[in-house]
Amino acid sequence: DREYDSLNPDGMGYVILRKNLVEGVNTLTQDMFYKDGPNGTRVPNTNTIYVIRYDFTLGEDITVPENCVLKFDGGSLSGAHTLTGANTGINADLVKIFNTDVTLAGSWNVAEVYPEWFGADNKGENECSASIQLGVNFAIVANVPLSLRGTLKIGSHISIKKRITIEGNKCNFVTNNSNLDCFILFDNIGKTYATYGDGNNIVIKNIRLDNSYGSNAVGIKFLSSSFTGNVLDRIHFSAFRNPCILFAGSGVLDNYGAYAHNIQWKHIITNGCSTIINRTSDIGGVYIYGGTIDDIQYEGVHENSIDEYNTVLDMRGFYNTDVRNIILEGVNNMDNMEHLMRSHQYAFDIHNLYFELQGNAPTYSLYLQKIQ
Repeated sequence: DREYDSLNPDGMGYVILRKNLVEGVNTLTQDMFYKDGPNGTRVPNTNTIYVIRYDFTLGEDITVPENCVLKFDGGSLSGAHTLTGANTGINADLVKIFNTDVTLAGSWNVAEVYPEWFGADNKGENECSASIQLGVNFAIVANVPLSLRGTLKIGSHISIKKRITIEGNKCNFVTNNSNLDCFILFDNIGKTYATYGDGNNIVIKNIRLDNSYGSNAVGIKFLSSSFTGNVLDRIHFSAFRNPCILFAGSGVLDNYGAYAHNIQWKHIITNGCSTIINRTSDIGGVYIYGGTIDDIQYEGVHENSIDEYNTVLDMRGFYNTDVRNIILEGVNNMDNMEHLMRSHQYAFDIHNLYFELQGNAPTYSLYLQKIQ
C-alpha cells in the first residue's frame, strides 16, 4: 500500500482492499476507505486507487472519498446498499463488477458505462434485461454514454426516463419473450412543465432491434412523453408485426400523447416489418414540431401485420419537419393497409419520396388530411 501525501503529492495513493470477514461474509465497510488522522481520528483516504481483488458484500451505504479510483482486479461488489461516488473513477474490463442489488449514486469519472459491468451477456446466450437497465440507470447518474456491443437478449423492455446517449457497436437486441411489449420504452418522460427537460437530447445510435422470434413487441415506444432534440440514428428494425416506432398514452404537455421539438431521426432501416411510425387509438394526439427525418428505408412487409395500424408511415401531428429520402419498396400483400403515408396537409416539406407497390396495394399511397 502507498498513502497519498497531500503536502508532498507524488502520484495517487494505492490500497489493496483486504478480506474482511464479518460472520463469514467478506464485507466492505466505510472505514476501509479511511486512514488514521490526527489525535486518534479516522479521516477519508482521498486521491487513492483502491484495488478490488475479492468479491465483497457492502455492509452499509458507502461514500467513496474524493478523487479515487476503484480498480477491479478479479473482484466485485454486491449487497443491497448504495455506493456513492465523489468524482470516482472505475478501472475494469467488460466483466461483472456490480451485482444487480447495488445502487450507484453521486458523481463518477468514467468515459462510458457498459452493461457488462452489471452482468450482461453480450453473446446472446442469457437474458440480461436487468443488467442493461442498470447500465442505463448508471449512465444517467454519471452523465456519460452507455456503450453496447454484441447480441443482447431481453425478456422485458429497457426503460428510458431521462437524458442519455446510447451508442451501439455492432449491437443486436433479440428476445425470446412472446409477450414482450416493446424493446425500448420512453417511459412517461417530461409529463409536466417542471420535468419537461428530463427528456431533452436523448440519443440512440447504431443498434439493431431483431424480432425474429415473433413476439408482438413494438420496437421503440414513446409513452406519454415530452422531449426536445431526440436523436434516432442508424436504427435497424427487423421482423416487427407491430409498429417499429409507436406513440402511445396521453396527458402530457397541453394534453398531447407526445409533445416534441426538433427531432433528428435519420438512417432508419426496416425489413420484414409492418409499419414504421404509428400511434395507438387512445393517444391524446401527437405534436412534433421542427427537426429532420432523413433516410428511411422500408424493405418488404411482415406477413402478419396488425389490423389496428393501417398506415405504414403515420405522420399526423408532425409540423414544420423536414422529411426526405423515404423509400418504401417491396410493399405487397397489404390487405389491411389503407395508406402508405399519411399526414396533415401542409405539415412539412417532403423531398425524394419513392413508393414501389406490388400485389394488393393500399387504398392511398400518400394521404394528406386537412387540418380542421
